[in-house]
Amino acid sequence: MSSSALAPGLARKVKKILEIKTESPDVINALSTLSGIYADNTPAARRQLRCTIEQRGLDINGQFLQAAEAVMQALDDVQGQLDGLSSSCGAISSALSTARGTASGLLADADKAGRELGALEAKRQMVEQFLDKYQLTPEEAGRELGALEAKRQMVEQFLDKYQLTPEEVAVLQAGRVGPEFFAALSRAGRVGPEFFAVLSRVAVLQAGRVGPEFFAALSRVRSIHEHCRGLLRSAHQRAGLELMDAMAAHQEAAYEHLCRWVQAECRSLGENDAPEVDPTLTAAVAALRDRPVLFKYCAEEVAGARHGALFQRFIVALTRGGPGGLPRPIEMHAHDPRRYVADMLAWVHQALCGEREFIVALFGEGGQQQQQRQGSSDLQPAAAAGTLQQGAAAAGDGMGSAALLDRIFESVCRPLKVRVEQVLMMSPPLLLCYQLGQLAGFYQRLLADILGPGAALSTTVAGCRDVANRTFLEQLKAAGDRLLRTPPAPPADISPPAQVSQAMQLLSEIITAHEGSLQAAGLSSSTQQQQQQPAADGSTPAAEQGLEAVLAAVLDPLLEMVRRSAEALSPDSPARLDDGGRLNPTAHKLDDGGRLDPTAHKVYTINCLAAMQSVLALRPAAAGRATQMADAINRQLDSLVGQELDSLVGQELDSLVGQEVGRLLARSGLAEVVERVRLYQASASIAGAAPAAPLAADPALSLAAVVEALRRFFVAVSSPDALPEFAGIQSPRLRGDAVARVASLLVAAYEQVHSLLDDPTAGYAEQGKRHGGHDGNGSSGKLLNGRKSFFIDPYTPLFTKSEKKLATLSTVRFTNQLVREISWFQPLFVTNGTQVSWFQPLFVTNGTQVHIGFWSGPGNHGKLVGLLDSINGQYCPPRDATKPKQCAAWDEGVDSSTQMPSYVEMLVEQWYTRGSDAAQNSPNVTIYAGNYKNINPLNFETADQIWGAYSQRYADTARNYFLRTGKRVKAWCYVQGAGAKRIFFRFERPELQILEAEGVVEVMCAKTPNADWQVAADWDVGTSSPACTPPAAAMPEDTSFINVANRK
Repeated sequence: MSSSALAPGLARKVKKILEIKTESPDVINALSTLSGIYADNTPAARRQLRCTIEQRGLDINGQFLQAAEAVMQALDDVQGQLDGLSSSCGAISSALSTARGTASGLLADADKAGRELGALEAKRQMVEQFLDKYQLTPEEAGRELGALEAKRQMVEQFLDKYQLTPEEVAVLQAGRVGPEFFAALSRAGRVGPEFFAVLSRVAVLQAGRVGPEFFAALSRVRSIHEHCRGLLRSAHQRAGLELMDAMAAHQEAAYEHLCRWVQAECRSLGENDAPEVDPTLTAAVAALRDRPVLFKYCAEEVAGARHGALFQRFIVALTRGGPGGLPRPIEMHAHDPRRYVADMLAWVHQALCGEREFIVALFGEGGQQQQQRQGSSDLQPAAAAGTLQQGAAAAGDGMGSAALLDRIFESVCRPLKVRVEQVLMMSPPLLLCYQLGQLAGFYQRLLADILGPGAALSTTVAGCRDVANRTFLEQLKAAGDRLLRTPPAPPADISPPAQVSQAMQLLSEIITAHEGSLQAAGLSSSTQQQQQQPAADGSTPAAEQGLEAVLAAVLDPLLEMVRRSAEALSPDSPARLDDGGRLNPTAHKLDDGGRLDPTAHKVYTINCLAAMQSVLALRPAAAGRATQMADAINRQLDSLVGQELDSLVGQELDSLVGQEVGRLLARSGLAEVVERVRLYQASASIAGAAPAAPLAADPALSLAAVVEALRRFFVAVSSPDALPEFAGIQSPRLRGDAVARVASLLVAAYEQVHSLLDDPTAGYAEQGKRHGGHDGNGSSGKLLNGRKSFFIDPYTPLFTKSEKKLATLSTVRFTNQLVREISWFQPLFVTNGTQVSWFQPLFVTNGTQVHIGFWSGPGNHGKLVGLLDSINGQYCPPRDATKPKQCAAWDEGVDSSTQMPSYVEMLVEQWYTRGSDAAQNSPNVTIYAGNYKNINPLNFETADQIWGAYSQRYADTARNYFLRTGKRVKAWCYVQGAGAKRIFFRFERPELQILEAEGVVEVMCAKTPNADWQVAADWDVGTSSPACTPPAAAMPEDTSFINVANRK
């Protein structure tokens, strides 16, 4: 072994030391701890390291032992205290055990006593409740004992004073005459009048003083009586029966005493006109409701007392008046029947209201009904009467308040009826009879609402009403018979005779009285208007039902008188012959043949009917009759004008005003043409097939004959006095209507003939080709559109039905009509009264560029008119033959001064004025400062639809122009500033979009207010362009005053 080799044990230690990782946290911590044990790192210190460590451990253990000794000492002290506490708890536990054993008996006794106390308390409460329900209180018992003691003393005094003692009776019966006998006889003789006085005092004392204490005691008795019923259902039935019998006896005695007292009080009520009702009396009557028989006795006593008092008051009011002569006696006005009867009825009604208040205050109306009346002050009279009658009947008394009032007012029925009949027996005037009937009817309704229709007073007043109405109708019938016996002769000016004016004046006053009675009955204006409107089933309006008999009695004889009077105007009537058997030339206008004007009797009838209708139209109550009268006038006008064309050109061309139309047609030769056309059409409809030869083959219907007839017809109607003026008709409106009807018949005849020229089956097209046709230079072309505008008075509105107008505007025929009005003859009147015409066939000539215009919004109307005048002035026809033909039109016409007949008709129909807010809220409408009845009302939306349909048909004329000219129509639109709800955006733009899609029109929308139609940069093309797009925000529309100008 070498010297460097280590011992095995040392080698292991060295190896172990070398393997120790000095960088581990444990080693570092241990070294840190060791570095703090000694201050110097010397070899000696390192050799004593173990000893140093062990010494340090001993020091630490010594310190621990010292600390542990202090802790052990503290624990010993705590242990001693715990031992003392444990011994104290044991002592307390033993004391409690001893006390519990001692107090257990006391607790059991206390628990038992508590239960017994609860049972006693329940019994005490039951006893108190029983005593409270079934026994009198000490105070009540004291009062009863006091009363009994007073009665006992009184009885003793009474017996002592008015009764014989047994000894005295025995003395009298024994028959021994002596001092005792005479003393007893003297006492017996004193039983006389004083006896009855004492009895009366006893009765009064037994009844007791009626007051709050009396009613409280009576209520107490009732309550006890009711509580006894509960005893009957329990184990105490005997006690309940005894108590119930006792209380019943007390009740009956109290009710009898109460009834005698009430009867005595009620006897005094008849002495005063307006008696004050004592609350005690009201309470007494209410208490007697539980005894119907006693209550009925009291009610009859009151009715009897008030019956006599009311009769005396009525006689005094008639003869003497009020206190001091004010108000004056009613009979002082007997010379004025209306006031006399009105004062009597008013007095009766006022007295009834006062008596009703008294009866209600005295007898009441029942609990629930009275509350309802107090809570509803606006109760209707009928409902109040029902409540009044039900109130008392609900209590089972059998005497309702209405029955009591009926019995009270029976006293005034006879004197009232006698006096009213005396007034009617004096044959008062017609109007006064009607007014008296309406007055009696008004008060009869008031009285029936309070008393019922079967009451004596209601029946009496109803009888007076019937007598007045019967007298009125008899006088009215007699007046009608006088008119029929001697009908007046028509005046020289064919105006209504004085009898018509007098009768209508009387009827107007009667209707005024009738409407006044409706207003007095409490009908509001809106209710009257609803009742005056005709019913949906055609029945008579409610407000007119009561007037229908009067209207029939006045108007039927008057109409018959007018008919008989008009017979004198017939040419063959002898009524207008003078003494020499010849017609009086100064009486009526004669025609050229010395005959009366055949229209005179029709004109006379129309004047009379118009005079009657003018009065009835102002009276809503006679609306039905006014409508019938207007229909009769229309029938007379139809007869006057000759509404059917057949009657004009067929059987009677020389009758009525049809003679005037027939004369014009016959003079021009158009009558024969119309008649032949009618015959051809009738034969074709019967055969069901077209005629074998065209109409043009008939020599009488040849093109030359038709053209000549049209030419002569145009010459005839162009003269100033062509149309009859009907100067005899006094109503300007009816006169204008008659003229318009004649013009309409002439137009119908012309259109019937002119339609043949456009009919390809008639053969006129071939004849036109052979004879060169008619291109507008011939007379026939000038009459292709003889429309109604020539005969329309622009200042007389037309009230066309909106449904009919919309149906007309929805057809292609109307579009074709507009094309004819624009491109052919159009006569009309302008502001200066001269007649102008427009004739421009270039609109339907091949190669013409047609322009149509649209405008909407403020300021755009004049821009469009300027564009139209610029185009027509330069190019229609073109001033330079080398320029293209261009013509422009808009929905009003072809330029700024010429309007189409259809547009004139639309204006005269006043759609927006009739559809305004003011017209919708009133039965009348104001047009041109005149007040007209809006017979065909409509709303604003309908007016918009009508004008929109007209504008759409005007836009559709572009199709006709496109087909005739072969060029797309240019549509110029000025719509800047227009609202989205205006006619252009609602109706015209959608129609233009359809036409644009069909390739018919080219839409041009102005981008600037001063856009020039010849400058392309001023326009947007297409309906979808920005200039033609409606604004996003829609402004609210004001419909208070709208016309077509500001609507666009």
